[in-house]
Amino acid sequence: MPDVVDVILAEHRQILELFGELADAAGTGAARRADRLDLIWTNLARVLEAHVDTAQEIAWPRLFQGSASRHLPEIAAGHGDIREAIGEAPFQPAGSAVWTLAVRAARTAAIRHIDGIESGPLAMFRREASPQNRELLGDQWLAFQAAQVSDANSAPGRRVSAPTVSRKPPTSGL
Repeated sequence: MPDVVDVILAEHRQILELFGELADAAGTGAARRADRLDLIWTNLARVLEAHVDTAQEIAWPRLFQGSASRHLPEIAAGHGDIREAIGEAPFQPAGSAVWTLAVRAARTAAIRHIDGIESGPLAMFRREASPQNRELLGDQWLAFQAAQVSDANSAPGRRVSAPTVSRKPPTSGL
């Protein structure tokens, strides 16, 4: 059974790795650049949306109790910033100046979110919650994401998969 803290940390690493891939692709030749950027961004946006949705549904009710509740307004604002940037990028050509601004806004919001969660409520939760509770929430986290994938795949013409963690180390950029 997966510990929810480990699952969340793995998704945070995956998000940072995907931003690194996006930055690497931004430096490639123009011929295939836009297609590559669009492909990576589409995957990254899917991972970000799944992460934010699952965090709000599964983790927030348990993470933001007691002293950790003071972090909720900041985390909620960060999720809103991430969603706003994700919503803007598809309306711009991949690699364009406006698209790059939307992606940078998503990256900034995601990094702020990751830093805030990992140093605040997630660290407190790891110390205070029982291993059994963390494993139960890990199962719920993964089940919620699997249900999201199933629902998305039932729509005609859509195929998505659950977030996964690659082994490539994160890089900086975009």
